[in-house]
Amino acid sequence: MPLTPAPCSLARQHYTAGAARFLVPPRLREYAKLDKRVMLVGQLNKFQLWDEDAWNALADAELAAIQKPGAMPDELRDLIL
Repeated sequence: MPLTPAPCSLARQHYTAGAARFLVPPRLREYAKLDKRVMLVGQLNKFQLWDEDAWNALADAELAAIQKPGAMPDELRDLIL
C-alpha cells in the first residue's frame, strides 16, 4: 500500500464514549485492506493504520535494504536517537 493519503471524501468523524476505541468505516477498512490485526504507526501529530502483516513485510524489507553494504553511511548506521 503506498504511503499516500486517502482522498478527503473518504474522511469521516466518529466518536465513542469511553471505550478507548475508534471505528473505521467499512469503506476505509476495505481501501486500506485492514483485517482484525492492525498497526498504529505515527510520528508527531499524524498516524496511519496498517494491516499488521503488510506493515511487518514493509518494515522487514526496509531493514534489509539499509543493511546492504554501502546502502547507508557508517555515521548514520551508528546513530542513536
